[in-house]
This record gives sequence, C-alpha cells and structure tokens, in this order.
Amino acid sequence: MGFFDTLKSVANMVTGGSATVALEVVPETGRTFKVQIKATAAADLKIEKVYLKVEGHETVKVKMKKEPTAQEREENFSETTYSQETDVAPGLEMKKDESRTWESSFSIPNDAPPTYQGKLARHEWRVYAALSVTGTDPASEWKVVTIK
Repeated sequence: MGFFDTLKSVANMVTGGSATVALEVVPETGRTFKVQIKATAAADLKIEKVYLKVEGHETVKVKMKKEPTAQEREENFSETTYSQETDVAPGLEMKKDESRTWESSFSIPNDAPPTYQGKLARHEWRVYAALSVTGTDPASEWKVVTIK
C-alpha cells in the first residue's frame, strides 16, 4: 500500500467514507416496519456488525426573556424519548466495490408517543442503518417514519 492509499484509508476511517449505506423503510402493520439496508464498500472493509438505530425525538419551542426589558427570543429544547439499537448482521468482510443487502424489521412499542406536530412542540421518529467499523461508522441518512 502506497503513501496515498494509506492517507485515503485514514481519511475513510475518520470520515466514515469507507462505504456508502442506503436504507429503505416500508411500513407493515401497526407500528412495525420492514427495512432493507444496502452497503457498497469504497475500500476493503472489516465490519464488526451491521446495525439499525431507531429514535423517538421531541422538540419544544419556548419563547424566553432573560430580563423584563430584553427582547423575547425562541429557544429550542430537544429530548430523545426512545432509543433502540438492533444488530442486523454479525461481523463480515467486504472487498472494494462489493455490495451487500440485508433485510430486517423493527417495531415501536405501543406505549411510545406517536408522531405529532403542534404549534410549539413536535415528536418525530427516525431510523438509520450503519456498519460498525474501526473509526467513524459509515451510515445512511436518517429516515423519518410516521407513528400513529
């Protein structure tokens, strides 16, 4: 491996650029969703596991004044209301330009809050897939799902 290959390998490890990860989410029944994860390696890659992360996330807008004469401003406060990480596949190795696909599913508990959008608050559900590797895990974009 030459100097530039080593430099690129280190850059991929730091940025998560060692693979691209795509996620497709399809609603099934109730609060259950099917997922398809597709990864393509940009370099030879040793993967510890493939995993799925699901989060419920609430954001509240509050109008605040520090002093009675101060101008009012909006502050956003966020809280993770639910978090689940599920292993989809065990460790494996991928060669450069190799693609793999995995299928899985996840369910949101019945007692978890639904998706909502109010004037001052919202609650959303989101999911992403990632490959656990040394350095920064290559991951898909967050996908927002609606929970009723």
